[in-house]
Amino acid sequence: MNLKWQSLRERIEYHLCNALVEGERPECVVDAVVAETIAEQRAAIPLPLRSEYAEELREQTLEIVRKLTYGTLTIGDYKIRRQRQDPRSN
Repeated sequence: MNLKWQSLRERIEYHLCNALVEGERPECVVDAVVAETIAEQRAAIPLPLRSEYAEELREQTLEIVRKLTYGTLTIGDYKIRRQRQDPRSN
């Protein structure tokens, strides 16, 4: 697993597990994850490439969210399933 992807996955899981509105669809965390990641890496991304980078990051983030939450309709469903799989994950 790619280190950047692992870091992105950890950030996504953090946002999913700490979302306040559990009735929201899991995809609602994509904007927050993308904004946070870009803000963190802003100096490293050349200005002409930022929009392209943001779009690629959005696509990767959405793909990871879909894989992590497959079979769940809401963030609450995801949290319940995650607790059942590993009760220590809280």
